[in-house]
Amino acid sequence: ELRVFGVFETVTQRIRSMSSTLGGLLREVLERVLKEDQSGLLLVALAFVYVAASGLSEPEMLRLLGEYRKVLLVETATATVRKAAITRNSASERLEEAKTAAAEAAAATAAAAAAAA
Repeated sequence: ELRVFGVFETVTQRIRSMSSTLGGLLREVLERVLKEDQSGLLLVALAFVYVAASGLSEPEMLRLLGEYRKVLLVETATATVRKAAITRNSASERLEEAKTAAAEAAAATAAAAAAAA
């Protein structure tokens, strides 16, 4: 954790401000890492580990995250199609956006299926 802190001149101050318990240190590290995670997949991965009865192997985790991303991409594509239908006046523009969204969803599904295989 100190290695990623990056400000050598204030590292002593940082050490003093850190929790003195293992649980507190873990909480601080997780809070920082979750804050830095732009994708949101870390939180999803932690939720998968939390609900798994006996943990998860790496292939199981990768498969689950792939399925999650596939669902997320389909939801995003669906939302794009809905937004296009509401905000666009031209039927041809809506059709082109729907085709693009459907193609992206199909590609994501194929990639997830290939990763799971």
